[in-house]
Amino acid sequence: MTSRPDIVLLVLDTQRLDRLSCYGCAAETSPYIDELATDSTLFQCAVAPAQWTIPSHASMFTGVYPSTHNTIQSFSVLPVALPTLAERLH
Repeated sequence: MTSRPDIVLLVLDTQRLDRLSCYGCAAETSPYIDELATDSTLFQCAVAPAQWTIPSHASMFTGVYPSTHNTIQSFSVLPVALPTLAERLH
């Protein structure tokens, strides 16, 4: 057994909360997500730092706001000097 935690970031940009069984949907719509949820942290409220995918993901993986990482366009790249979640967990 490893001493490192198992971390899974499941990011679904267009998933509606009320359509997942683990969040109360009466229909069994998400058996695999429900199974994962039984041993996971479920958030009832989440706020994105930006209104679209690229800057939001960049913030999630760096821990800084879009105004800091400046990754705001589809052609943008993260600054090399900015450590990512993967690098910090390595």
